[in-house]
Amino acid sequence: MFDHFKALLLQGFFMCVSISALAVDFESHPANTLWFSLSSDNYSESFSIGDLYNDNPQFAKQGEIIYSFSQWQYGYQINDYIALGFIRGLDIYAKHSSSAADIYYLTNTKDEKIEDGDYLFTLNADVQRTQGLFVALNTQVCNLSVTALLEGGQVFGLTAVDVNGNVRYQEEQLAGTLDIDYYYESDALYGRKLTSTPEGRYWSLSLKFEYASRYGQHLLMVKDAVNETYWSNAPRTQATLNTDRIVNIDNDGIITVRPLGSGRESFTHKTQIFPARIEFKNYLDVSQNVALIVGLKAIDENTWPFIGTRINHLDMNVSYHINEQSISIEHGLNSNFRYQLAVDKLSSQNAQRLQLGLEVSY
Repeated sequence: MFDHFKALLLQGFFMCVSISALAVDFESHPANTLWFSLSSDNYSESFSIGDLYNDNPQFAKQGEIIYSFSQWQYGYQINDYIALGFIRGLDIYAKHSSSAADIYYLTNTKDEKIEDGDYLFTLNADVQRTQGLFVALNTQVCNLSVTALLEGGQVFGLTAVDVNGNVRYQEEQLAGTLDIDYYYESDALYGRKLTSTPEGRYWSLSLKFEYASRYGQHLLMVKDAVNETYWSNAPRTQATLNTDRIVNIDNDGIITVRPLGSGRESFTHKTQIFPARIEFKNYLDVSQNVALIVGLKAIDENTWPFIGTRINHLDMNVSYHINEQSISIEHGLNSNFRYQLAVDKLSSQNAQRLQLGLEVSY
């Protein structure tokens, strides 16, 4: 039973949350500028990023969300109004019940035991790799600047899973029924051999609003505000996993139970929609060289507020993210090189937030 859990929890979902390659907030560039940008934004609410990657959880905190949104870009700013370029990305978004996280942790440790009781087991996850072209359009109306970034192209690496069920742990046995709806390019659950891979197309629209007031600068970014990925010929498995099947009772009365999976496999169409990622940031002027930063990030109903300081003459932002207790630094070393780093722990084995960004322009 646990092997089935691990296949769903790890292969194609949790183990994808590693240092992958969000362009750096689709910054505006001077006319006739080439740039390359690379970044990765990773967060796990229940486990550390290193533990997920190594499939060896050392702890499980209360939480329900895991994500990794990553991109790299080659772009060219034609003039003040339009930019074009090539973009590749990896998008991972998963929500799970706290009980699913507890079961994953407890089945991988010898220090603690699963308590007898009923557990709600849910996991909903989407993974895709994208490759395409983008166009960024900018317009200015008085003190308001609006940038729209439209991208589209091919998509690879289909993984979409929805697992729902209730399980009971009693007398060192886990029993229950799980309903599974699973789309994939590589079958991590049953090892189904495919003669062809699914074909996909995607498009996405991101928006940025910047406003200058007498108090300072105000910025609102909505990444993937509207998006859709469409797959044709997508492999799909719909199954019910039942752990209550008794296969043997020996002479000592010991019962052997093996999970039974039943369902059907097919090829069909699939649409994926990833949640919009919102960041609202205010730079409130304290003096000519210093501004107070107040803002928040949001995905679905999850919000992460932060506060910080901007030092204008160093082109540097330093912020403290309250919920995840992480520090972030954004720094422009010169007009051609910028970097970004956010982390809550110095050790990758303990870090649950890790964000990296780099941009070179010329």
